[in-house]
Amino acid sequence: MKKILIIGSKTTDDGETEQMGQYAAFFAGQLEDAQVSFVHFDELSFVISSDEYRIKDHRNGLSLDEYNLIIFRGKFVQIVNLHTVLAGFVYKKTLRF
Repeated sequence: MKKILIIGSKTTDDGETEQMGQYAAFFAGQLEDAQVSFVHFDELSFVISSDEYRIKDHRNGLSLDEYNLIIFRGKFVQIVNLHTVLAGFVYKKTLRF
């Protein structure tokens, strides 16, 4: 089964958890053999060192490199640096985004 992750917004943004859940449900309804999850920016943790480069999704308990596809959903305007780190990670790990 393919694992798809939607990343966007913060947990403190009004109505975003519900809206992110609706996005995940929509994609899950359109795809066969896929598990679609979502995570907010503030539910991610980063380990960046000379030995390790890992980003963990604490909502779903997985590292980002365990997903087959990552979808970025808006709300990056105020946190461009975070977007750059996330995009660099998925590019380095050769994940689709």
